[in-house]
Amino acid sequence: MRVGIVLGDEYPPFVAQMAARGVVLDNGRSDVAYLRKLAAGRLDFALVMTDEMRSEEPIQAHASVKEIGFAFQGTPMGAYIGFSVLHADGDAQRRNFNAGFQAIHDNGTRKLVQAR
Repeated sequence: MRVGIVLGDEYPPFVAQMAARGVVLDNGRSDVAYLRKLAAGRLDFALVMTDEMRSEEPIQAHASVKEIGFAFQGTPMGAYIGFSVLHADGDAQRRNFNAGFQAIHDNGTRKLVQAR
């Protein structure tokens, strides 16, 4: 069995377990690339990571594929952003990000973006 995943993305532990059982993980550059492979019959499945901000419909539309259906929901994963403790501006950038994120949360912009 061949399963499409995005090269460099992080996946839940069950993906490594599948590979240990002989499933071939086909690394693509993007969701679009491996959805096209799936539609062409070169993959059996594709793992598309989605969340409140990113659903599968726009990804499928961008890939220009149809007749691809949802199979299952995997283990939810958190998303994180990191800042280097070694880089001279790392701590300042972390503080800037946190201040900006707090500002868009407080003024309602975050809710508007998520609703869109």
